[in-house]
Amino acid sequence: LPPDLHRLRKLRVLFCSDNDFSTVPEHLGQCDQLSMIGFKSNRISYIPENAFPERLRWLILTDNRLKSLPDSLGVRLHLQKLMLAGNSLERLPDLSRCENLELVRIANNALTELPGFLFDLPNLAWLAFSGNNFCRARAHAAPEISWDDLSFKEKIGEGASGQVYRAARRSHPAD
Repeated sequence: LPPDLHRLRKLRVLFCSDNDFSTVPEHLGQCDQLSMIGFKSNRISYIPENAFPERLRWLILTDNRLKSLPDSLGVRLHLQKLMLAGNSLERLPDLSRCENLELVRIANNALTELPGFLFDLPNLAWLAFSGNNFCRARAHAAPEISWDDLSFKEKIGEGASGQVYRAARRSHPAD
């Protein structure tokens, strides 16, 4: 990408999927209006600390080669959707200040634990984390729940992956 991309003062969305990028260009952080960035299915293994603009709301980095993310991601306070599935992430930066996060997809990475700060994010409505190292260690401990044992309530969201409904176990109304 050209280093003077920031001259496009109204650029708000940039999708660079299915390319051969190995790094997210650092100069994207200078694009003041850029709020959606997608580098799905590239070869990205490195992201510079200041590669993301302050107004970042959506970040799509699925199916790359990432083992880590810059700590500066944790101060992108407008962040709503974070899609990181299909990488080799061993840890996440501290995202506890990202209170606008609604969706986090970290499935199929190399995480050894589910970060505790995720449980404190007030707007998080969608979390996908299967296929990580901590999931394999506990795979046999998860109880099976029959569909017949579920009582479905109101719809709480929808998107490309389908519709999401609140549910409760009939035999465990407090769950």
